[in-house]
Amino acid sequence: MFTGMLKVLHNADSLAVVLGHEMPHVVLQHAAEKVSLHGFINMLLVISCALVWAVLPSDLLAFGADFLQSMILGFLLHLPYSRKLEEEADEVGMNMAAKACFDVREGPKLWRQLALSKNNDDDPQLPAWLSTHPTHNDRADKLEGLLSKALKIRENCKCPPLSPGKLFKRPENSE
Repeated sequence: MFTGMLKVLHNADSLAVVLGHEMPHVVLQHAAEKVSLHGFINMLLVISCALVWAVLPSDLLAFGADFLQSMILGFLLHLPYSRKLEEEADEVGMNMAAKACFDVREGPKLWRQLALSKNNDDDPQLPAWLSTHPTHNDRADKLEGLLSKALKIRENCKCPPLSPGKLFKRPENSE
């Protein structure tokens, strides 16, 4: 959580969505999970590079093979795995916010607003497959799909009823 994010959050419910997202990273031990996976993969890379170097003892070839393997694994394993962990944190965080009686309808609304503000930036946006995080719109879509379950969890926790409100919808021409 950074102070820049606090400028975007407009109420306690949107803050609960962000903190609710960050807490599962700790509770589910995502950092340890990634370190363990990356350590195992790096061990395999070292062994494979050593085998290549043993057959063709060229430092340049070994360096090139290592670089190629790292790039392929990054695109095919590391980046999708990071996005999976982010989606998991979004879902668990939404449920945590619901159990704490926050208005979880703020989740999709917040990510739609962030997507709109990102679309208004001049910075080029990376394609989703090159990112460690899902796009803001993808997050909003996923959270909208989880909203009825989270609202049911909130209701089961005997939280006070929510005031009727509309979800923030993406304008039709924003894609």
